[in-house]
Amino acid sequence: MKTDKETSETASDLEETTYNTFPTKTEQPYTSKVLPLVILVLSCIGTFCEAFCYENPTPFQTQIEKSLSLSTTKYNMLFSFYYLPNIIAPLLFGYLADSCGRRLAFILSASLILGGQFLFAVGITTKSYGASITGRLLFGVGAEAYVVVVLECLSFWTFSFIAISMGINSASQRLGSALNDFMLPRIYESTGKLALQFWIGLAFAGVCILATIILVAIECYSLRNHSRPQGESMNFSAIFSFPLLYWVLTIFISFVYMGMISFNTIASGLLQTRFHFSVSTSGVVLCIPLAVIISGNILFGFLIDRVGRYSLCALVGSVGLAASFIVLSFLPNSAPAWSVYLWFAFYGVFCSLIITSVWPCIKFVVPQGLTSTAFGLCFSIEDAVLFLGPFLTGLTIDGTKKNSGGYFWSPVLFFGICVVASGLSVLLFVVDYRREKLLHDRDATARIDGGS
Repeated sequence: MKTDKETSETASDLEETTYNTFPTKTEQPYTSKVLPLVILVLSCIGTFCEAFCYENPTPFQTQIEKSLSLSTTKYNMLFSFYYLPNIIAPLLFGYLADSCGRRLAFILSASLILGGQFLFAVGITTKSYGASITGRLLFGVGAEAYVVVVLECLSFWTFSFIAISMGINSASQRLGSALNDFMLPRIYESTGKLALQFWIGLAFAGVCILATIILVAIECYSLRNHSRPQGESMNFSAIFSFPLLYWVLTIFISFVYMGMISFNTIASGLLQTRFHFSVSTSGVVLCIPLAVIISGNILFGFLIDRVGRYSLCALVGSVGLAASFIVLSFLPNSAPAWSVYLWFAFYGVFCSLIITSVWPCIKFVVPQGLTSTAFGLCFSIEDAVLFLGPFLTGLTIDGTKKNSGGYFWSPVLFFGICVVASGLSVLLFVVDYRREKLLHDRDATARIDGGS
């Protein structure tokens, strides 16, 4: 039977072993200061176009429901089926990137984005729900995998300014969403052609794959003499070596994004049904949080790179989101427009704080050479949770249409989800603070880069 001293030493050794598997030095195989910026710009173009295509259906919820004779639940399945295959696909693509290289994963994922958007556009044009939902499924595999590979790519090329680079990349995604929400409703109102909006999305998917090919070509040339670092064993068993901090972080990301993304899918319908905004005005209002996120990501990324406090920022952001959703529930249907604008601005601030604080953390808490697998596993778990989000949202709206068209209780649902996320963010803070403080101190990056 072990004594208390032996048990304490064993636990200490186990904790030490887990954290000693982290890299003690991050070697960058280039000297150019311009090259990381070129990679960042190309990755931003790719994610900008991917986000534009993802948001394609969002401004046209009521129009798609009428054109294809869908209930709100069936409409939301267009987003649920986006996440369905991604319960496993990001993990597979992450493993592919770690074992075979991210260039192959880049090309495959961008090709799936193009093919999925094409099939979705065909489905809307022919009023085929089956083709539309299959296209979203195929697009979802490519889009989520693409983001996984982009995050790993940025963690490699822009490690010294990782928070701001991921913040800028995320801002480019939001800019793509904003352009979709702002531009396409106006084109629709001037042409009256619903299907045209999704063929425009296909053109953006083409730009995405073009930017990806250029990025891959630059990487091939720049790293032609570089041997990529490998993970410990480069097999799926390596994920069981990930520390507790990684798992808490992943579950937190899953729930907080479930609240944010589920709301985004019905935000246009909420504005049109509950606050009586037009399609074009709703598109403008939806640009408010996107504009705040774009600027906030740069500001928060800059600050977080210098002061740290990743877990604390995640805690503040999740609590703020929960509070904002409960305020939205009780905002009167006759509320003045400025109060709606103000709500969406604060919503954007909390989203930005979460986005810039959580994604760099993945790089900090996993062994070198397994970054893609870690991002992929995180996305897989997140998408397993997100699959339920739009479905539950649709059921809530369809089941409570007598109360503000179903848009009173849906924010209450998002509030509950964010309360769970807030609890997880407290656990994340405590676990990190009691261990290595990897997500707390401002020199977390320096400890990984140069050793503690």
